[in-house]
Amino acid sequence: MRLMELLELRPNDATERSWVFKGDEYKYTSNPEIISQELEEMKKNRTIVEILAQGYNSTPSIIIGHNGHQIEIDRPVNWPDLDGQLVLQYRFPGYPYSYFITSFLRDDGSSLFVSSPELLVVNERRQFFRIPVPSGCLLLVPKRVQSQSRKAKKGRVPVRYAGVIKDLSLGGVCFYMEPKRFPSPPQLRARIGPLRLVLKVNSQKLWDEFEISEGEVVRSKETSIDNKRWYEVALKFILRGTEEKKLYEYVRLRELELSKVAD
Repeated sequence: MRLMELLELRPNDATERSWVFKGDEYKYTSNPEIISQELEEMKKNRTIVEILAQGYNSTPSIIIGHNGHQIEIDRPVNWPDLDGQLVLQYRFPGYPYSYFITSFLRDDGSSLFVSSPELLVVNERRQFFRIPVPSGCLLLVPKRVQSQSRKAKKGRVPVRYAGVIKDLSLGGVCFYMEPKRFPSPPQLRARIGPLRLVLKVNSQKLWDEFEISEGEVVRSKETSIDNKRWYEVALKFILRGTEEKKLYEYVRLRELELSKVAD
């Protein structure tokens, strides 16, 4: 969810009473009891929180304490003396990201104090927000080869599928394949992998290349873009080990890049 979209939300009579739902994408509230319960859960579990502002993402921190007026946060090591509105981003295990919209109060050197949240925004569990990626981001599915000598002879790892990434999220990826290179797209519900993602944060520079174990095909169809035929394929990620952490790192950096563009 983009930072600007979060900061445009406003409390009202409906949010004061309970949750207000934005379709099946997210819900938000300014109800003090709900917000207090959420803060208490975070404090108890020592939930990692990050502070977001335009062009800034803090190092991980935790909530030390809270009351009905303010929240005390362990001061991030990269705190740049901001003021005004801030967003606290956090995530409970097994759930997508949630946010508190708040305002800076003071800095005592070891702790930051922010106001009691204006709003709590929670992404719906079934929804992962897609992040558009810059040109040059690729998805490759290598072929299984018989031996290392075959790889060396070809000079590169042969691919079973390859495409240009349109967007991705913590839940999956959408990419386009050229019919002239691949006679047919992968079948619906097929599991393919490993998936090699070649990603950029902006169009100027490669960010990283890493693998995700497997993906399940949830959409596979022919489409037309600028009067040219493409296969559009969407995969749901099947993540293992530290793959989610690496993917989140990219999504977070890309969100920051988009917020800079919006400025």
